[in-house]
Amino acid sequence: MTTTATIRTRLRAGIVGVFFLLALLAISVQAVRLHVFEGAWLSERAAREYERAMVVQGKRGAITDRNGSPLAVSIDSPSIAAYPRQMKDRKTAARQLARALNQPQRDVVKKLDPKRSFVWLKRQATPRQAEAVQVLGIKGVDFITEHSRYYPSKTLAAQLVGFSGIDGHGLEGLEFYFDAYLKGGEQEITVLKDALGRRFEGAGMPANLPGGTHVVLTIDRTIQHIAQKALEASVTEYAAQSGIAIVMAPATGEVLALAHYPFFNPNSYRDFRRELWRNRAITDSFEPGSTMKIFNAAAAIDSGVCSPSTGSVKMAEKLGSRQLHHYLRAFGFGQRSGITCPGETAGSLSSFKAWSAIDTGAISFGQGVSVSAIQLIAAASAIANDGLLMKPLLVKEITNRNGRTVKRFSPEPVRRVVSSHTAATVRRILKTAITEGGTGVNAALKGYSVCGKTGTAQKIDDSGTYAKGRYLSSFVGFAPADHPELAILVIVDEPKVQSYGGIVAAPAFRQIALETLSYLNIPPGPDADRLQVSRGNRANG
Repeated sequence: MTTTATIRTRLRAGIVGVFFLLALLAISVQAVRLHVFEGAWLSERAAREYERAMVVQGKRGAITDRNGSPLAVSIDSPSIAAYPRQMKDRKTAARQLARALNQPQRDVVKKLDPKRSFVWLKRQATPRQAEAVQVLGIKGVDFITEHSRYYPSKTLAAQLVGFSGIDGHGLEGLEFYFDAYLKGGEQEITVLKDALGRRFEGAGMPANLPGGTHVVLTIDRTIQHIAQKALEASVTEYAAQSGIAIVMAPATGEVLALAHYPFFNPNSYRDFRRELWRNRAITDSFEPGSTMKIFNAAAAIDSGVCSPSTGSVKMAEKLGSRQLHHYLRAFGFGQRSGITCPGETAGSLSSFKAWSAIDTGAISFGQGVSVSAIQLIAAASAIANDGLLMKPLLVKEITNRNGRTVKRFSPEPVRRVVSSHTAATVRRILKTAITEGGTGVNAALKGYSVCGKTGTAQKIDDSGTYAKGRYLSSFVGFAPADHPELAILVIVDEPKVQSYGGIVAAPAFRQIALETLSYLNIPPGPDADRLQVSRGNRANG
């Protein structure tokens, strides 16, 4: 019995020993597999539980008007994030967060999927939203400071300035065109969390991340406001679809105002139709109608084939297609001006070789040719500037965070189009349009001499034929007429109450001119020296 018991005891001990040996072998094999073969993968997975990579940006540069008033700035704003796995009652948390953030509860529930270790609940939240979430005290909710774009003037010059997206990249307008200058430096950081999922404040945040540079425009916010107010009144009164107004300094090509109506607010750009975002003064082309007679007359007089008393049709006949095409190209039609804006159209000016005699006459009246608003005001400004065409100028300079100039944009002459004598002669002709009985009498200013030209162009429909009852009404002119300080273009698209440019657009020109001349302290009278000094002091101040 003793021997049998001993054998059994030894057998049991052997079986237990073999079991432990097998278990130890299995553990050893698993340890080797985990540490040697899958160590890197497991380390990465573990790191994901307490680390998250984020790209942070330095503060985006500002966009200001010529006098330093901000049109686009970047401000610090809280972004709200969540770590769903750290939440004990995700359903209750979703209900509370949805109410605080004014979001559909089903969307918040979807975000709080426990399979996700990190999720954004609201990027660039408002202070009120951040406070509403903070008082809830929900475990697993985090607040991360980011930079958000803010447009303090709201609708002012919105189509020109454009907007940037939630990640700080320019999407439209000058925000897009100058994105490389405006955006701050980027750096990837690691956000660390403790065992409870709480972020270590400041962990991994870079010091002295460089910000972007500032873009200083030629736009004057006061003149911009004047133009927008007058344009809105005209479009509204005549039940039109939209409108454009541009104010330019002829001597320099500086754009002092570039207005669109209807307006949109870039702070909430998603709430507006996409077509309202577009800077149509730059991107869209149209048939100019009778405003083209200005350049037809200038070409005919400058070439010497006609006198100021010749009629428009005779001018086109005597000038000929080759000469007319040459002058229109010289004025900048059929080619991009090179303005610092995205999406500029070249318009349309076909080769003179394809013109018939009828085509030549039609083009001299503004049919069969298309131009952009910026082309038209630049060409008109050449007449105001004694025949010298200037490149349209929208940006004065780019400055760093200390206010030092990084890049300067100076007035740039393009070419002499006509002689100063021809330009003066055309201005005298255009004065007659403002006198009693002229088509532009509604543009007349008390105390100031004005010259200009009306335009009423029938629009073309999708089939390529002229559309009945659809017109584009315009007025372009200068003030004061003898020594122009301002060139102003007003375009009203598809007015319903009236269609003539002299009725629809000329009053808006008058309002913009009168208020701007007063704002710039340009007094009535032909004192050219005093006018020039006044404008220069205002521009520098």
